[in-house]
Amino acid sequence: MSKPLHQLAEVLVKRSMAVLVSDLLDDPEQVLKGLKHLRFRGTDVIVFHVLDTAELTFPFSRTSRFVDTETGDEVLAAPAAVREDYLKAIGAAVAGYERELRVAGIDYVLADTARPLDFALLSYLSTRAKRG
Repeated sequence: MSKPLHQLAEVLVKRSMAVLVSDLLDDPEQVLKGLKHLRFRGTDVIVFHVLDTAELTFPFSRTSRFVDTETGDEVLAAPAAVREDYLKAIGAAVAGYERELRVAGIDYVLADTARPLDFALLSYLSTRAKRG
């Protein structure tokens, strides 16, 4: 994701707006560099971090096979054995993105797929309008 973000930063003119809708499941350091590059170049950046409810809550109870849809890699896991570590890791990833992006002046919205994306967008726009 980093390369396209840097390319976009180079072609957008000042007073532009970029909206990224993504699960951000990539190298966080590189994603942040690309987003900060956009912001540094004067672009107003909004990030909608879209995650499935199951990714946020890890509701699994039986041993399950998890498949990476991008690589096809499979992992067999007992949810009770990995739930706590997984939830800590996903919580840390979300908190890290939120913190780093806010410090950079980039708007961050966590969007749960249990709700339509337009709900997250309308909620964000309402909040942004109140800020002035």
